[in-house]
Order: sequence, then C-alpha cells, then structure tokens
Amino acid sequence: PAFLGVQVQSATAGTGTGRGRSGSGNAATSGALIAGVVDGSPAADAGLAAGDTVVGIDSTAVTTADGLSAALAAHEPGDSVTVTWLDSSGAQHSATVTLAQGPAA
Repeated sequence: PAFLGVQVQSATAGTGTGRGRSGSGNAATSGALIAGVVDGSPAADAGLAAGDTVVGIDSTAVTTADGLSAALAAHEPGDSVTVTWLDSSGAQHSATVTLAQGPAA
C-alpha cells in the first residue's frame, strides 16, 4: 500500500476539550490528528509533526482518520500527492510528497 508515514486519530471534537491539541483558538474540529510521524517517511520529509491535523489529500477533504486512509488507498507507492494540514496553532500548510511503499498489511 501507499505510505505517508503518520499515525493518526480523528480530530473531531467529541466530548473532550481538544485532546492532543496545544494552544487555544483555531484548533481544527475535523481532520486526521497526527499522533506520530515515522522518521524518514514522506510525512517527516514534508515537515508534518505530532499535533498537526491533515485536512486534505490533493483535492479530497480529509475529515477523519478513516478518510485519510481512504484517500491514501486510492494511490500507489511512488504517486505524488499534495498534503494539506493545520499545525497546532491553526496555521495551514501544504506540501507535495511522493508516497512510499508501506509495510505489508
């Protein structure tokens, strides 16, 4: 499978108080919250970090962790995709990454 190199959980607000988010203000209410980034992965090379929230892959909006998985499943290793994310302060970033070969399922 295509591999971005992030460990995620859904960032929807739910019953918590923005768990896993630092700061206040423009915290994302939907997306795939990054719990960790694999060293040397495309995500690490792009500058994604734990606490960031992925909100898009190419022109596809990402609203949940499952949504991120589905968006990546539509691609093959070696494909270039544009990843859009919000950092922990709410600032938007984007980068084009080349997806790697993922571990066997």
